[in-house]
Amino acid sequence: MELKDDDYLVIVNKILRNAYEKLKKGKIYDVEEAREFCSSYKREYIIKILETLINEKKYLKEVWKEEPTKYVSTGYAITPKGLDYLFSDSNMKELNKQY
Repeated sequence: MELKDDDYLVIVNKILRNAYEKLKKGKIYDVEEAREFCSSYKREYIIKILETLINEKKYLKEVWKEEPTKYVSTGYAITPKGLDYLFSDSNMKELNKQY
């Protein structure tokens, strides 16, 4: 499978792997890191990918913290379903080798 760096599956793979590496360290994939990673791609494209991973696929979950007057998103965490996809899907396995 020959994919470019900005292909959907490549970006999904990188996001999920980053979230998995954070999980192994007991941390979350924080908003600033996600913004930094995403800065080289079109903002609308990344927003759609993140929305899909969180809301539709349930591969990521948003992590929130409570502040005095509101809840603030602090980052993302990979879900068990996301882990399964990252390590069981044949496309993801191939991308894990390539990137």
